[in-house]
Amino acid sequence: MAAERIHYRKLPGQRRGLINGSSVWLGPDHLLLVKSQRFKEEYKRYYLRDIQAIAIARSGRFHLSSRSLFLGALWFIAFAASLSFPGLVPLVWTVALLLVFGWLYISVDRSCVCRIYTAVSSDPLPSVYRTWTARKFLAAVEPRIRQVQGEFDPAWLATEDQRAGPEPEGGAAAQPAATVTSILDAGEAGAEAAPARSGPAGAMRTPASDVFLAALLLEAVVDALAFRQSTGMLTWAAAAIAVVQCLAAVFIFIDRSRGRLRSGVHNVAIAKLIWLTLLFYMDAGYNAATRSAAVPLAPATGVLRGLDLAVTIGLLAAGLMVSSRRETPPPGVTGN
Repeated sequence: MAAERIHYRKLPGQRRGLINGSSVWLGPDHLLLVKSQRFKEEYKRYYLRDIQAIAIARSGRFHLSSRSLFLGALWFIAFAASLSFPGLVPLVWTVALLLVFGWLYISVDRSCVCRIYTAVSSDPLPSVYRTWTARKFLAAVEPRIRQVQGEFDPAWLATEDQRAGPEPEGGAAAQPAATVTSILDAGEAGAEAAPARSGPAGAMRTPASDVFLAALLLEAVVDALAFRQSTGMLTWAAAAIAVVQCLAAVFIFIDRSRGRLRSGVHNVAIAKLIWLTLLFYMDAGYNAATRSAAVPLAPATGVLRGLDLAVTIGLLAAGLMVSSRRETPPPGVTGN
């Protein structure tokens, strides 16, 4: 008799790259993780009765999917076509700026990491790396896990956090039939009911991050003033502000590595350094073409100054957003 065929339902989320790909499928009694590398596929099952926790936490994920690469290829085609129509060049660069800003915003503020825990394993789920996908994934998986494992008393989570040392006399404390903890963001509504745990030391803001954000604000002001009247003083001020931003970014990375900074301001600093590098080479190319001696790290043309102003405002908004979140310890992973 032929073996009965297992019917799978694809769960939300799929990661497509140039080489690697990943997806998760729901079977009758298990989850199937599929990892592909073009000519090779790996499969791993997680039985619903064995899943102890699914943990999701916000984190920067700078992933270039096949969809992003396709949009990039379309932009290069549009850019090549616009060379024959000079009036369209500013529009094409504006679209590029919007695409880059949108990708940075999603990568910094709308991305996450997801891990699935059993008694013998702790594996990442690469296909769940955006927050909206994570919500759909949990909405599809959590009811099935609760159906198989049963419900549990939410008060057990607080009891589990407070319990330490040897078990009390009279036997071990009662544990629930199943526990699935899913965390998207410590600042969202669902996280308020999550157990309070002692997370890593650190604050959402440090002096270095404050200096960095203040420098972004000053840069936006200087670029806006330079539109009306570009003077040598404003040009040198823009270059000095860029140097301050670089130094502040270094201290932000140090604070992050030593656990003093918990917010995502370091991702904003990375994005700013990347933009400064691009701006430097664009300025260098313009100065070489016009044989002019401009101040380094300062926009040399009105177009570059406008792009720099737009990027600065976007990064400033992102930095203020991630550093002003409610300062609550990041919850941990709870299992049975």
